[in-house]
Amino acid sequence: MEQKKFLVYVHDFSDKDCINRRLSAREQEINDKTVLKKQGKLKIMGGALVDESGFMSGSSLVYLAEDKEKVLELMKNDVYAKAGVWDMSTTHIFDITR
Repeated sequence: MEQKKFLVYVHDFSDKDCINRRLSAREQEINDKTVLKKQGKLKIMGGALVDESGFMSGSSLVYLAEDKEKVLELMKNDVYAKAGVWDMSTTHIFDITR
């Protein structure tokens, strides 16, 4: 099956300690995303979503996958999901394949 492009954004949890969990996991997150990019599973490593005050409040990425379920699988195995940074209930996935 051909891979499609998916734009994803997901918000972080809103508790005060979430930023510390994000910063603690950040180096591993960057390393993991570099591997996914080399494997052809990630198009754009994305970046942090920031609110009006510049506070990191989520992430945006472009995944390459067969379908949305594969994207969710990749996200659930992400260090930010496992570390309690991403609030997976706020995940938005858009097929941007053209």
